[in-house]
Formats: sequence, structure tokens, C-alpha cells
Amino acid sequence: MPNRYQSSSSSARGKKLYISNLHYKVDDEDMDMVFSDCGRKRLESARVHFDEKGRSLGTGEVIFAREEDVVAAVNKYSGRILDGRPLKIHLLREEGNTNANK
Repeated sequence: MPNRYQSSSSSARGKKLYISNLHYKVDDEDMDMVFSDCGRKRLESARVHFDEKGRSLGTGEVIFAREEDVVAAVNKYSGRILDGRPLKIHLLREEGNTNANK
């Protein structure tokens, strides 16, 4: 499979992934376990989003220390089945100082 998310200088840099379509039983520990093997450095964080009553929203986020680890995670886990559901992974672009000259 080709590397669809290769990093380039023309793309916005990002180290955070938004994960959706999570099974309601997936928790922070599961997310950490799944994504910790992507890259040479440990995750900065991996967490599932919950509502005010403690129920899973079926979404979460993963933050890596290095952009290369994000690319590895997307390529390895996008569409992979976790607890019977295919993971949907979206790169969240970091807000840069794009208006510095305005």
C-alpha cells in the first residue's frame, strides 16, 4: 500500500490524530496500547472522548512527539479493525503562525 500521508515541507505540520468509529468499550489504555508501537518515541497522550455521564463518544485523540510517528500511525492503523470496527483516522493540523505578515 502506498504511503498516502508522507510528510512534506509544503504541507501543514501536525502531530495530533483524531480517531473516530471507536467501539464504546475502547478506553484510554487500549488507545495507548494500540498506538504506542508507532515510532521510536512514546506517545505524548492517547485518550478517548467521553460525555458528561462517562459514556464513550466513539472518538478520541492521539498526540505524538514527532511528525514521523503520526505518519506511521496513519499508515498502519487507518481502516484497521479494533474491537470489530474499522478505525477512521484524521490528521489534525497544528495552527501555525500563518497570519504573521498581516
